[in-house]
Amino acid sequence: MKKTNDKSSDSAKNHSKSDNPNLADLQNRLKHAEKNMTKIYSKENRSNILQSGEVVTASEISQNIRSKINIKNFIYNIILTICLILIIYSSINIILWHKNNLDNTALIKQVTEETPISETKKVTITDDIQIEKNSYDFNSLVSQNPDTVGWITVPNTEINYPVVKSADNEFYLKHSFDKSYNAAGWIYADYRNKCDDTDKNLIIYGHNRLNNNMFGTLENTLTSSWIDDQSNHYINYSSLNNSNIYEVFSIFICNSEDSVNYLRTEFSSDNDYLAYIENIKELSTHNFDVNLTSSDKIISLYTCHGLNNERLIVFAKLVEEKKNN
Repeated sequence: MKKTNDKSSDSAKNHSKSDNPNLADLQNRLKHAEKNMTKIYSKENRSNILQSGEVVTASEISQNIRSKINIKNFIYNIILTICLILIIYSSINIILWHKNNLDNTALIKQVTEETPISETKKVTITDDIQIEKNSYDFNSLVSQNPDTVGWITVPNTEINYPVVKSADNEFYLKHSFDKSYNAAGWIYADYRNKCDDTDKNLIIYGHNRLNNNMFGTLENTLTSSWIDDQSNHYINYSSLNNSNIYEVFSIFICNSEDSVNYLRTEFSSDNDYLAYIENIKELSTHNFDVNLTSSDKIISLYTCHGLNNERLIVFAKLVEEKKNN
């Protein structure tokens, strides 16, 4: 019995010794697996791991998350910077817009006060309509700015300004009467016009300002109240030599690309000119019932309209005063 027990004991010891290496190896593997199983990673990384079979460490995942957070912060900072720049840019433009308006308003007051009306008289257009016509003493204006060519007044608007002309149609888009830089610009004649009372079509431009300066109130001519009062239809334009009355015969809105077709100063023949003015009459938003001939001279007032690259143009023909018997 003793020998038998010793053999069993020896056998158990031998069996234990033979299994110990496998058990230790298994334990090491389990510990390694537990370490990997306890690592945290994002859902999107899990799918990548399942597909690739790669093991991602917690440090790598943390670094990946920090990297994504840094990218988001970078994008956020860029957007914030752009917004700040736009706010600053807009604020500067609003301040400049206000300053330009103030400067031009002060200049308008100055030139109006310093330009005496040399003559005012009532002129008879028809048996029912009499219009007040002003003539101006341009000496002071011309001494201030030799580009001065006339003065324009449109009834029931705030349009009452001296008109200038440059060597191009760009300068007075962003310069005032005193030739200082001003985004509000000034009222100016087309550089192609002679402005000596011989032009078939005298074209005059002005910005449509929100504070109603320049041609900001030309849009009044689109309202029914303005159109219904026939006395509004007569524009007073004084050149350096003569004071004249023009009767509105067409008002319409077009896009800027098409507007070049209506801003002509030269015509190849009487028929060409007649076709031109007849086309303008047909485009009018209101039928003014005014007859025109190839011998008529006209004036065109041009400004921006709305926010869709549109232009408003008002056309009027030179009318003769009725002789009083």
